[in-house]
Amino acid sequence: MQRAHAHEVIDGLAVRSQSLLHRAHEYLLLPPVAETSIPMNRVPGGEGDVEAEARAASPGSRRSARWRCTPDAPIIDGIIPIPTDVVVQEYVRGWDYSVMVIEVGGFPVPLAPERYTYPQGFQPYDDFLTFGIKFHAETKVTPIDFEENPVLFHRLQAVAVEAFYANEMQGQSWCNVDIRVPPPGEGEPIAIEVNPMPAVFLPPPQDWEDVSVRKCFPGDHRALVDTLIATHLMGRRTREQAQQRVAEVYDHVSNNYDDNVAKMTRMGDIYDEVLATVDLGYGTILDLGAGTGLFGRALLQKLQLTPPSELSSSISTTPSSSHNELAPVRPFSLTAIEMSQGMELLCSLDLPKPDHIVSMSALYFLPPVEFSLVMVRAFQLAQKSVTVCIDETPENYEAKLIEIGPPHSYMIGYNHLEQMEKTFCTSAPPGWSLTKKFERSAWYSPVTGIEVYATVFCFERA
Repeated sequence: MQRAHAHEVIDGLAVRSQSLLHRAHEYLLLPPVAETSIPMNRVPGGEGDVEAEARAASPGSRRSARWRCTPDAPIIDGIIPIPTDVVVQEYVRGWDYSVMVIEVGGFPVPLAPERYTYPQGFQPYDDFLTFGIKFHAETKVTPIDFEENPVLFHRLQAVAVEAFYANEMQGQSWCNVDIRVPPPGEGEPIAIEVNPMPAVFLPPPQDWEDVSVRKCFPGDHRALVDTLIATHLMGRRTREQAQQRVAEVYDHVSNNYDDNVAKMTRMGDIYDEVLATVDLGYGTILDLGAGTGLFGRALLQKLQLTPPSELSSSISTTPSSSHNELAPVRPFSLTAIEMSQGMELLCSLDLPKPDHIVSMSALYFLPPVEFSLVMVRAFQLAQKSVTVCIDETPENYEAKLIEIGPPHSYMIGYNHLEQMEKTFCTSAPPGWSLTKKFERSAWYSPVTGIEVYATVFCFERA
């Protein structure tokens, strides 16, 4: 059995004490440990005073009474009686890892696992990890790369999510899970504990979970704060009334929506430029905020009218049964998500991760924190590209809608241009690059007489 310093929790403080080691010997049948193995840096008479602990544990003392075995104490392997107020945990030999789990819209998302590296001379598989070693100035954490060990990477993330649910962390925003990995061939990773408060936002030189946030979380700490707030507010359903008003206005104009877009917007030109910039000719595509499906139809039309020689070499074509033009056999699949009833359930299903995510002027009504959440999730899910068109509504446009009153005043949204540039473009999310950005005149508001511009951001996996 591995010998280690024992710890006792007294008045909420972890106290290492010689007397406790002797009491542990009393129950666990260990030989007494010499006093020289215990750091004697306690203040006499204060908490942790070894002599005071010994007096407290002496026969007849009130504290020692709770350490005596009772007749109903459980028996381990038929030989060791354990007091009812003592928890004995199996010692797990191995190397320590940590995984931070963040709730993104109610879903636990694990970041890259972090591996502990220790001071020189410490042997993780053989030495006992004490508090002093774990928080030693030379102890560091380093996120592991997926390519280094894909199986271990995924297994650690899976264990972390299992521990998240086992500890009922839903609604708690985040946590980090300490996991110990036995030596190769000696067992599976084991969750040691779930910490409800990750060690984040620490000043230098402390650097724990902040490392994985910077390396793995799209938008860094700025987007992390927005995501935590948005997830909390979504759980409380604080915006249902405002969303319902917007939905009713769109329902009212839905029959003429496509005609109005054709007459009063230049979105068709923007669609064409996006399709000429981003290669969507193969793979799975998620059209976020699809509405009546205008962008999807533009994509289909482009692929049907494009000669086979100009399509990707991975796309085979065949004559269409309903058109004389050539059409791809199955170069892509398109999933359209809009804000109708039942879509929330569809999004919660375990669907394959899309290759491409596209959102054309559909995030205007999201508050800034929810916009960050959507962008974070898009970068986490998309395998190849993320394309977002943002409406740059000026302040006088919103002021005019307020002046006109309902239902027009219900249609006030948010200009996310500055937030997009600061959070996701100043430094592109890890693993991504901003390949193109362009601004165009997007649409004209007949109610206010104001022209609105839009900026398109095209990201691709680096």
